[in-house]
Amino acid sequence: MMNEPTFPGCVIEARVLGMMKLIDKGELDYKVLAVPHNDPNYNHIKTFEDVPKHFLDEVEHFFVTYKHLQGVATSSEGWVAMQGTHRAIEGSIKQYRHKFPREGSDV
Repeated sequence: MMNEPTFPGCVIEARVLGMMKLIDKGELDYKVLAVPHNDPNYNHIKTFEDVPKHFLDEVEHFFVTYKHLQGVATSSEGWVAMQGTHRAIEGSIKQYRHKFPREGSDV
């Protein structure tokens, strides 16, 4: 969530709020929700429970329908709290490091 436009590859220090578990082509596809860490407009938002429900509904609706024109079925398994989100992020980092180890690093 943010008020300013951004672009692919832009790095923004963010505070993770939670994630939506999406099923895309039969596989889990997590969508992490975060806010810019140093943006005072979001100081009061600490978890996805602090986000207006309608905004969460809009995000969920977008991701459930955005591939319909391609004939791809997607569905949502709902929002996950921050603890589960952090575990998923840490697991993704481990998978990435295992798949793409850097020379001199311990995987």
